Amino acid sequence: YNLSGVRTDAYAYDAAGNASLIAHFDAAQNITAWESLYAGTSAVHELIVNAIAGRTYTSFDYVYDTQGALVSRTFYTGAQVFSAAYTAYSGVARNERFYDALGASTAYDYDTANHKTGLSVYNAAGAVTDVYHYDTAGNYTDIAHFDAAGHLTSAETFYAGGAQPKYVIANGLNGIDNYSGGKPYNSLELDYTAAGATQDVTLHYNDGTSFIQGIANGAVLTSVTGAADRIWGHGINNTYAFHAAFGADTVIGFNLTGAGHDVLQFDASMFAGGNANADFVLTLASQSGSDTLIQIDASNSILVQGVSLAALAANKAADFSFV
Repeated sequence: YNLSGVRTDAYAYDAAGNASLIAHFDAAQNITAWESLYAGTSAVHELIVNAIAGRTYTSFDYVYDTQGALVSRTFYTGAQVFSAAYTAYSGVARNERFYDALGASTAYDYDTANHKTGLSVYNAAGAVTDVYHYDTAGNYTDIAHFDAAGHLTSAETFYAGGAQPKYVIANGLNGIDNYSGGKPYNSLELDYTAAGATQDVTLHYNDGTSFIQGIANGAVLTSVTGAADRIWGHGINNTYAFHAAFGADTVIGFNLTGAGHDVLQFDASMFAGGNANADFVLTLASQSGSDTLIQIDASNSILVQGVSLAALAANKAADFSFV
């Protein structure tokens, strides 16, 4: 206590006489600094300093591990919850979060070598609006954007090096596909080659069906799970990929023979008992007019337009693949 009888400092001790808590007060009895110590040691566990003047923050809170390495730090600014936060791997930054005057924030994530691995942007309500991920060289690996309700509005993934997009999706659209009888669509996906050429485009219609169009030769055109897709290769050497529960799809422009022939690719796990082979799949196929219908089960089928069952069977070694 000072000469006026006002408390200035307080210390608490454990049964062994070790200090466990230290607090300092101003004349109005507000805590100006506070320390807690690890049991039985002189190592500081947490340090809080208040009533800081001349800085953009008014108080801070530091937490340390038993070796004295900084684990986290938080800066408080007036009524704001905090203006920056930091956690660490033995003193190396793991993540930091910075707040503006309205409460919106940006969070940064780091690996143990202090490479930035991620960045997330939050609005004042705490909802994420943007997410970025990076490789160890600081290049983008993917980017995602969200609306106020948390729905994904657009996203991109990148080839190594971060300069060339590999995949882009845009949601919440209000488009019309005039090439499909004016069907409205709400989502668009684009895949790119490493050289920057558009590989394929996918439109997701409002009625739950999809249209997938290959642009570049050698495109891998993957059926949308559970949707009735129309898949048009458009080029040569295309792979039509089907995973479990792919739906009722139609393949258009299938190249049956020659150096530029296409391939129907299936997940081997779709076929039990060693039946992941062309011969078995052909037992599920039938002629449907000038097309071939492959009925995998009651919910999953592929109509290969303009290709007869006999022709498909004759080229089974080249036109089927199982992974």
